[in-house]
Amino acid sequence: MHTDSRGQWPSVGPLKVHQEIIRRVLGGRVTPEQLRILMQGQEDFDRGTQDEVYAHMHAMRRRGEKRQDARRKANRFIRQQICIARRLAAEGHTADAMRNLAQAIHTLQDSTSPAHANFDVAWEPTSSNFFTRLLPHEYDEYFDPGGGSVADELTLRAWQYFTGELNMPADFFVDEFDLNKYGRGYFRGTPGPDGGGCDCKSGRR
Repeated sequence: MHTDSRGQWPSVGPLKVHQEIIRRVLGGRVTPEQLRILMQGQEDFDRGTQDEVYAHMHAMRRRGEKRQDARRKANRFIRQQICIARRLAAEGHTADAMRNLAQAIHTLQDSTSPAHANFDVAWEPTSSNFFTRLLPHEYDEYFDPGGGSVADELTLRAWQYFTGELNMPADFFVDEFDLNKYGRGYFRGTPGPDGGGCDCKSGRR
């Protein structure tokens, strides 16, 4: 199976969940080229951010890190990527804008994974972790949560934040995730708003 040790929805290999969610949600809203970049950005992001220092970018926390601190950093990361995407789009750099937006989408999608519930701890892909962490994570993640899922909803919101259809919230995360393909589960999380804002123009041109 082609999931990674941090527990992300798979984006590499035969089952590309991140990409399928984007195709399902944004396929009728973006151009074919924008869709291609947004989808390719999922695999690129996963391949380049596997060190533990990037845990918050996958809606997880480093060992010893408080959940609310990781959530706060993740909020700042998402806001930053959307703001950069807006500025790039306003300057006519649509392709680059989609690459930044893809990263914000990835973090939001990861937060809906059962393996990430409550900003779970990232862990090293050692042999001792294979049976205790990797296989359970693969079991939890190797499926598409399907239409109407929380992952779908957050993906659409990311696009709407980018275009200005929705104002960006203080906290991007919902205390909810898709338990499995048959329903939803919930977890309790401490909100970690970053308190930031974005006065840049929306990405709609």
